[in-house]
Amino acid sequence: PQHLATLALHPAIQTAPGVYNEDPLQGLDRLIAEAGRREMKLVIFLNNYWDWSGGMPQYLAWANGGAAPTLDTTTWPEYNRILSTFYTNAAAQVLYRRYIAMLLERTNTITGRKYRDEPAIMAWELANEPRPGEREGDNDAVLVAFQAWVEGTAAYIHALDPHHLVTTGSEGNMGCLNTDENFRRVHAGPGIDYAVFHLWPNNWGWYRRNEFAATIGPTLEKARDYSARHLAVADALNKPV
Repeated sequence: PQHLATLALHPAIQTAPGVYNEDPLQGLDRLIAEAGRREMKLVIFLNNYWDWSGGMPQYLAWANGGAAPTLDTTTWPEYNRILSTFYTNAAAQVLYRRYIAMLLERTNTITGRKYRDEPAIMAWELANEPRPGEREGDNDAVLVAFQAWVEGTAAYIHALDPHHLVTTGSEGNMGCLNTDENFRRVHAGPGIDYAVFHLWPNNWGWYRRNEFAATIGPTLEKARDYSARHLAVADALNKPV
């Protein structure tokens, strides 16, 4: 995929390991309260595979020392190789789960409810577009580690918060080493309440604006096929998507 620019989010909620910024957290309090007033439901993601919000690269930097890998400074294969280590990095997982616990236990300064009890929250996503990463010749082990992380983290969230749904945040098979079977495996566990996929025809190179006439037809065909295949997998799992 083409990475146009790293879009750092400031201010961050977590500015150092276990150090949380109250200002954006109070902004999230207000977002949840206002969504509730409008009878809207929120899906809140708890991490990010991509570097633009810190996410997994930042957790790895905190755990290992050094700078966080970014797609501006690291090749695509190397970025994926590095990110594949997040799921088995014990120190990074401690920090990630500590953040989850902080958020779920937080008392909203406006509603007075803990986040785990907020009716405006529909679901937690483990991360925005988590991918297993890739290691040449070792992708089976990469997927096993990723699947264990999905199931373990989902169980951890449900133990802290029995009131909300949990899903992966995945792009679908594009984020599961490009197979429908991997998508099925990743979403089959009991802790994942519904399947999810994203559709990025432009980012994935299907559609090109400067070649509209040539690419729009194949793009629509690929989009319909991508959607239908994920719907079929979710149907077989007896889960919504």
